Amino acid sequence: SEEDAERYYAEQAQVLSAAGVDLLVVETQFDLTEALAAVRGVRTVTDLPLVCSFSYDRGARTMMGVKPAQMALALADQGVSALGINCGRSLEDNLKALHELRQATDLPIWFKPNAGLPRTDEGGALHYDVTPEIMAGQVPLWIEAGARLIGGCCGTTPEHLRAIAGVVKDRRP
Repeated sequence: SEEDAERYYAEQAQVLSAAGVDLLVVETQFDLTEALAAVRGVRTVTDLPLVCSFSYDRGARTMMGVKPAQMALALADQGVSALGINCGRSLEDNLKALHELRQATDLPIWFKPNAGLPRTDEGGALHYDVTPEIMAGQVPLWIEAGARLIGGCCGTTPEHLRAIAGVVKDRRP
């Protein structure tokens, strides 16, 4: 239920806050009702900075049909510090979602796409096709589209993060 979700998110936020975290992230959301319950739960126990991030795994929509602009509108006055996009189907689809989200909010945007979609080799091991170089090559587009907190989700390795960070550092004034 909504009440249970709110309570469980509050419990997690309380434990994390007591442990001394600096930031809370509610991510890979697909449904507005659950995301709102999560944010309400967190806000009952802490005023730590909070990011709420959705996964647009159906291109420009979540599996529950939520568009980035809908998410921004629903969460605009809920006390979040940033709105986000994480996971997703492809770098191109996530960039489209980023453009829509930027048009719908003035809040900072958290942007953490996958390193592609997972595939398995003959041995059953997972692999992602987006290399650190490919991902880093997209970073200027992400920044121009409004992303302010940049990283990676599934398939992202320390090498991906180093490459992303190198581009971000090179773009600083």
